Amino acid sequence: MCDSGWYSEAKQTVCLECPAGSECADPSFYPKVCEEGTTSEAGATFCVGCPAGASCVDGISTFCANGQIPQQDGKACVDCPAGMACPNMAWDKMVPCDAGYYSVAGMPHCQISPAGYYAPKTNEIPIACDAGWFADVGQTYCVQCPPGYECKEQSGRHNRMCAPGSFYTGDGTC
Repeated sequence: MCDSGWYSEAKQTVCLECPAGSECADPSFYPKVCEEGTTSEAGATFCVGCPAGASCVDGISTFCANGQIPQQDGKACVDCPAGMACPNMAWDKMVPCDAGYYSVAGMPHCQISPAGYYAPKTNEIPIACDAGWFADVGQTYCVQCPPGYECKEQSGRHNRMCAPGSFYTGDGTC
């Protein structure tokens, strides 16, 4: 008779190690494939829950790619939802993006909205400011160029006063 984690085929005296992805609780029976969402290493007596950050199909665990998390049932990897960060690759560890940050599906971390763009929604890519408007990094809205200033760049980094005798035209130029 074989030890736990081993089995023998009918009318054989040789014991075989239980294969990975199966359980061999009773050495007198053939290995049983692990249920979906569970896994095992070779020689296992019982299947165990899928490890964090992995999916388990047919008893074999596969770690999710960067920007993905395992479904709650552990059967497949899916993209991290838009507007969320998934730094620990788990549903219960997702973190919503802060205002001025964003992520689209499949991004593992929230990104700050760049200068010249604004992020009114955390689950969409930032939108460029219109001419005559500007935004610094991490903004949720653009600011109109103030009267008497020239704002040629939507980042607002090189805004300057209009030259004497000129005036603001409303499109960011004097």
